[in-house]
Amino acid sequence: MQFAGSPAKTLRTLVATNVAARGIDVADIATVIHFDPPLEGSTYTHRSGRTGRAGRKGRSLVFVPRSLQFRVRQVLRNANIETHWEPVPTPAKLKEPLVKRARRELHQALAS
Repeated sequence: MQFAGSPAKTLRTLVATNVAARGIDVADIATVIHFDPPLEGSTYTHRSGRTGRAGRKGRSLVFVPRSLQFRVRQVLRNANIETHWEPVPTPAKLKEPLVKRARRELHQALAS
């Protein structure tokens, strides 16, 4: 995946099913994103185990609809998984860093 307007910036992306997540060993995975919330602690552990290997830092993000929040919190708590919960950011919150970056790039372009 390439970022618009900048061929030098790329984002390597791997998409895997639960079955593939249990059997793959890919180096340097920095972030795992769960689009389907884990309903068992072992599922979370196997999926998230793809990141932070060999002493490296990694993070695991889980998108959880309100209807499943209680159940997912319970599953993760029972599996002794430390969590930090945040609400989905608002459109205004997402727009803010994009506007800052656009301004910075515009100023750099005008300066050169």
